[in-house]
Amino acid sequence: MKFIKKSWDFLGSRKLSVFIFVMAIVYYLLLYAFSLVVPDWWLANLSKLLPYKVLYLLFVINLVICEIKWIPAVLRRCKKPAPPASPEDLKRFRDKSELAEDSVNAKAFASYLKKRLYTVSEGKRHGELSPGAENPFLLYAYGGRFSPLGNVMFHIAFILILTGIYVSLQYRFEGKVYLVEGQKFTGTYGEYAQLHAAPGADFMKTPFLVKDIKTDFWGSHLLFTDLRADITSGEKTFPVWLSKAGSIDGYRITIEELNYTASYILSDKNGRLADQGAVNLANFGPGSFDSFQIPGFPYKISLSIYPDAVLSEGMLVNRSMNLNNPASQVKVVKNKRLLYSGVVKGGQPLFFDDYKLSFPKISYNGAFSIVRDPGLRWIIASFFMMITGLVWRMIFCRNEVALVQGEGKVFIYTRSDYYPVTFKGKCSKVAMTKGRAS
Repeated sequence: MKFIKKSWDFLGSRKLSVFIFVMAIVYYLLLYAFSLVVPDWWLANLSKLLPYKVLYLLFVINLVICEIKWIPAVLRRCKKPAPPASPEDLKRFRDKSELAEDSVNAKAFASYLKKRLYTVSEGKRHGELSPGAENPFLLYAYGGRFSPLGNVMFHIAFILILTGIYVSLQYRFEGKVYLVEGQKFTGTYGEYAQLHAAPGADFMKTPFLVKDIKTDFWGSHLLFTDLRADITSGEKTFPVWLSKAGSIDGYRITIEELNYTASYILSDKNGRLADQGAVNLANFGPGSFDSFQIPGFPYKISLSIYPDAVLSEGMLVNRSMNLNNPASQVKVVKNKRLLYSGVVKGGQPLFFDDYKLSFPKISYNGAFSIVRDPGLRWIIASFFMMITGLVWRMIFCRNEVALVQGEGKVFIYTRSDYYPVTFKGKCSKVAMTKGRAS
């Protein structure tokens, strides 16, 4: 039993709390230093090593035991305080001020305090403050009796945050897919360009269709004023934005990036189809090139998209960033030898060697983020609980005030958990003001 008690006291001690805090600082400094020189996957593996898991576990155990040991003391502080009945009782008040007896009206002051939800006990204007006095005070009031529970809420919120983090580590799913207008997502593994799934995470299996992608730009600049996509899942169609998600079966979907997809048709000199398909381009600004190769052919094809192009004095000019009248600046290279360089619009063909290449359609493609994080709700709820606890504790803090008569004078005793000077000044001012007003 002695070993269990010592272990309990150690795991719930402040010394262990300080040790964990210092080690956590060292741990995160190490992670930050490594993040500058190693890839993300290596960093993720480092954070899952046994020493760090032990640190996480000790932190949770220490926090829970500290709460268990601390809560009874907090509940004792929530007991109804007794009015002062002796000079010894007045020692719990931190501040004392002297008021002229004829300047105080206890009943008016009591009415003021009651309006502010204080519990008020009133005495009579006689008697000395002594253990045997029938009415040793003119007035006693207290407020914020249950404010210590705000601290409990604040600390329990930490435990809920840790719970949310654990749930996220076990069940969080995050993936990114590139989809073109009119393309359907079916939920297969190969459709994801990026994928981060926790051990217990479920893949999104509900299909959806990208109906269209809409953009608004700030004039001719590469700055979005709006980026949204309309998605259809089953019979429901809903929008997703860059900063606002839509939801399917608990999975949050946002559109994060916008690029172009170029459909192409490659034919030989006799008009026979050699290949056709679509390529997602990583360049967006006019004049910037991205390249691709058609499988089985030795040609490197570079494209730059001008979304709203016109020819002005023999030069290609882009009027806006909206996909109104697209044109493609194309370069075809074989073995570092330039075979073609020029501008094509619509389905206009270009020729090189014995082949004809055309780009019949330029479309938007978007990078869609698909995230399901069941621990996020725990964390959000914890932050609201933490804020509520702070407000409860700081704004509705424990205050006590007593008016005591003696030797032709009235003494005002005050006590406040957080604002002793302000509370003392306010009570003295109001008590004398009410007295003069009467």
